[in-house]
Amino acid sequence: MWVTGGRQEGPDPVEAAGLGVIVPEPEVQIFDIHPDAEKGIRMFLKCCTQWRVSDGQRIGLDYGVVLALLSLEGEPNPGEVLEDVQVMEDAALAKLAGPTA
Repeated sequence: MWVTGGRQEGPDPVEAAGLGVIVPEPEVQIFDIHPDAEKGIRMFLKCCTQWRVSDGQRIGLDYGVVLALLSLEGEPNPGEVLEDVQVMEDAALAKLAGPTA
């Protein structure tokens, strides 16, 4: 399995073209995923819009949604995949929080 990721930083190429500005193509990073991590990564990507928010800050994923998707997909080991998702959730929350003092 391979994954591309990240959000495009900078101006929208279509908007820039309307102003006569040429925006170079962003560099795409492609990398391999270990088969043992594939289910967790796929589930995290499916749930990455399902954040619980408090006071404008992400506080964690909505596990009800994660578990519902695991059930819909007939995942035989939902607890194992959920643990993998939680590792990525923790890393994402740390990254989204920015540098610490």
